[in-house]
Amino acid sequence: MSEGGAVRVTGFVDAAERYRITGWARAESDAAPVRLQVLDRGVVLGEVVADRSRPDLGVMCGFSFDIPGGLSPSERHVIEVRSVSGGEALGHTPWVIDVDGEAAARDALSGHLDIVTWDRIAGWAREGQSDDAPVALQILDNGAVLARIVANGRRPDVAQAGFGTGQCGFDMMLPVPLSPLTRHVIEVRREADGALLPGSPAVLEVADSFDPALEEALERAVTSLRSVEDQERVLSFLLTQADRVARQRADRLSGRSDRERERRLRLAGLPDGAPVMAKRALVIDSRLPAVARDAGSCAVLSHMRVLLSLGYAVSFAAADEMDRDGVDAEALRAEGVTVFRAPFDASVEDVLRRQEGSFDLVYLHRESVATRYLALARQLQPGARMVYSVADLHYLRLQRQGEVQERPELLAQARRVRLAECTAAWSADVVLTHSSVEAEILRRAVPEADVRCVPWAVETAAVVPGFEDRRGVVFFGDYSHAPNVDAVRWLVEEIMPLVWCEAPWIECVLAGSGMPDTLRGLTGERVRVPGHVPDLAGLLGQVRVGVAPLRFGAGVKGKVLECLAAGVPCVMTPVAAEGLNLSGELAELVGQDAAAVARLIVRVHEERGMCEAAARAGLQFVREKYSAAVVVTALADAVARRSVGAA
Repeated sequence: MSEGGAVRVTGFVDAAERYRITGWARAESDAAPVRLQVLDRGVVLGEVVADRSRPDLGVMCGFSFDIPGGLSPSERHVIEVRSVSGGEALGHTPWVIDVDGEAAARDALSGHLDIVTWDRIAGWAREGQSDDAPVALQILDNGAVLARIVANGRRPDVAQAGFGTGQCGFDMMLPVPLSPLTRHVIEVRREADGALLPGSPAVLEVADSFDPALEEALERAVTSLRSVEDQERVLSFLLTQADRVARQRADRLSGRSDRERERRLRLAGLPDGAPVMAKRALVIDSRLPAVARDAGSCAVLSHMRVLLSLGYAVSFAAADEMDRDGVDAEALRAEGVTVFRAPFDASVEDVLRRQEGSFDLVYLHRESVATRYLALARQLQPGARMVYSVADLHYLRLQRQGEVQERPELLAQARRVRLAECTAAWSADVVLTHSSVEAEILRRAVPEADVRCVPWAVETAAVVPGFEDRRGVVFFGDYSHAPNVDAVRWLVEEIMPLVWCEAPWIECVLAGSGMPDTLRGLTGERVRVPGHVPDLAGLLGQVRVGVAPLRFGAGVKGKVLECLAAGVPCVMTPVAAEGLNLSGELAELVGQDAAAVARLIVRVHEERGMCEAAARAGLQFVREKYSAAVVVTALADAVARRSVGAA
């Protein structure tokens, strides 16, 4: 017995040839036949049991190991035979079989393994002295035979290089792609003798990125699930990984580690030349901004552009459209804004929680958004300045609508909304409004609030068509907004009939998004209803007068500013003019009732001098009060940190 109790094996290799290896082996203290391994250069060729008759030894201990196809004559072989149980090598090993020069020249395998991917293996192979005989090949993956193939495909490039007829190619698409989750060592060998094709082996490492191959492998694995237990286990795993990726994404977007490093450096005294992280601003609105839809979209987009110019990294979340993407989201991304959306972020709450403490400013647009998220934002982003942009005072609009339409339920709703708007104003660090009138209302209602009047940028037309090149009057707006629906009916049913009594040739155009069929029914001989117009600037270049006959509403009206910026005088009611602080020729465009508005429409449309003077005044007004520079100054001052209630 040897050390450890293993049975000692003795034996001898009698002969080692290219096609057969023979010899004998027996255990010194055990009559059982010995099991042996045959190796070539350390690679196991197979196993054999030494149980054949050996008369010269008087026991059943001989073995003969046949090699299918034989060993390659073009390679040097080092043959060993060892005991499986103890690993002892038999006598007369290793046995060396040198290269057979003549046979190697005759049987050499030429070619190359050109392509190895998860789903494709291609190359070419030729016998040494044969132009036409196809080569049978084995393709192995991690030592196991993956497929057998014959290299007889057309390879014109090989023929052009002078290697026979070129009928030596192989190109196999794997019916089941290799798993990217496993490392693969791909070998291509001649089936006859195992000769290795040049370029082989090729190694496919485990995928370190989520590429299409990994996606496909994951999809196959999920599709193969059958039992509820397996489905639950995999679902739990995937949800855990999804949450992990979401956290990694949030950390990457927020630069959390870099911000923490900067904070520590700042506490220790920030050294010269140390990188400074960009300030981060999160803008929250109920919907994605669409400039063709409403003035609120124009305002929030303008303010995001200013924040970008002030050095903020700006992100946006649409509370009621987290699952929506498309042209509006693409437009924001083109501006340099990060858009949070499903499935990466299911809600605004997800954004605030996953990126806790990483924003320097949170901009909440409209009362409904501030009511829902201001307290949570304050809790999860304690270092951020909370900015509440009212867009317009919703309670004021509801109150006026209730009075005009004699609807007491709207008056009750207005009181509830007023409380919510005042609470949001009191809770925020700074309150933004576009209307000077609403700024004063808020200051009286919430004296503790820091209320700022900040406009949005409106670009004026580069070219303004002349008086003779224009005709008609236009009203446009978002018809999901109640004041616009009321205004257009009042315009067509009461104001325009008075206009046509004096100037029956004046056409009325009704444009805008979200127009219901009931309003499209207003189309007539002198009323044109195109509905949504993608090119509003083009439409404004064709008409002579804009009109904003709003009987109720609140805030600064985008339709008025759009008209003035296009060089189109806008006839309006006091509600439409509120908060603009108009003077001179522009103040003269305000009419108190239907008759006054009708008279102004006719005068501006027919009197060239009045029309052109009002157009010039409107352009000048927008350039002075609503330029990008004015907005930058006002918003920069508003978002700067200072004590609440500062002037």
